[in-house]
Amino acid sequence: MFFTKLFSRDYKSYREKGDNLFSQERYADARVYYLDAMEKIDTASDRNDEYDYLADRLSVTGNMLAEMNIAEAESALRVDNIIKAREHLTLSLELADDVTIREKAEALLAVDPGMELNSMTLSVSEKKPSCSGCSSVDTVNTASPVAIAEIMDSEQQFQLLVNTFPYPLSQRYEAMGREFASAYLLAHDDQHETAYSLFKELLTENENDIILYELALLEYRAGNRDDCEKYLDRAVKLNNSNSLCHITLAQLYAESGRYPEAVLTLKFMIDHEFFVDQASVMLGDIYIAQGETEGAIEIFSRGLQAPAQKKISAERLVSVLSTLNRSEEASFIAKTYLKGCC
Repeated sequence: MFFTKLFSRDYKSYREKGDNLFSQERYADARVYYLDAMEKIDTASDRNDEYDYLADRLSVTGNMLAEMNIAEAESALRVDNIIKAREHLTLSLELADDVTIREKAEALLAVDPGMELNSMTLSVSEKKPSCSGCSSVDTVNTASPVAIAEIMDSEQQFQLLVNTFPYPLSQRYEAMGREFASAYLLAHDDQHETAYSLFKELLTENENDIILYELALLEYRAGNRDDCEKYLDRAVKLNNSNSLCHITLAQLYAESGRYPEAVLTLKFMIDHEFFVDQASVMLGDIYIAQGETEGAIEIFSRGLQAPAQKKISAERLVSVLSTLNRSEEASFIAKTYLKGCC
């Protein structure tokens, strides 16, 4: 593997390694060890206390990494790279349990599928005061992409970026090798032509869904939507379990008004538990765009039962029900689910 880790075998070693990395502000690395420690929690002498400690550390690191992903998303939005932004925001929601951070990511994701790329607003990402009762930790300040690059070497920066991917993608990215990591960081730093050439060279050596996905993103950034879709199709044929490919295809279909294809992709994602929260919200939004209000109501009603979807689903339901003059139901949803956190 490109990054090596000295695996120890007991809970204490995992925790101590995580604490050491945490003290160095290497939060992505620390999180990996805390997750390993959680798997060994039954070997701890005081399981309950240690469980609470690890849960807190995982919450803190998850929120910090989520904030970093939001910063990356905002950077992508400034250059109209909506697919890369959605990728980072989706990962932010996977990581964060802080309400304010989640709302920030949800607000940036809450865009009608057919909107033009440059119509996305960044004003919603301004920091809002948080309620101490709504978060397990204090909200941390968003670190800018420039600041992140300045305090980390290339290996740390790469690992930070890929460790936020869902399992097993994070491990697969780390195993891609040094040349891939170099190309990935070049793409991340907007050196697209050089990165593209390196990815193409790697592709001649190994037909791989991850490389195809990264090439698809670069084609999208260059405005080549057809080539982007071709790369994604090839990637999915190679590995139908790559969740990033599916959510990107769904976004691509939605942007071009190909709603039936987007619906099929999103239903596949939900059935296979790929980014279920984000796929569900996107599906409901597409139903609204198609005028299928009953389908949207069904999706968002189910979303009320999912903690990560509850608020945004309630907001969508209130809007849909109001347009149908079902004011009594809309009022009930608003009072029940949107009454505020304090």
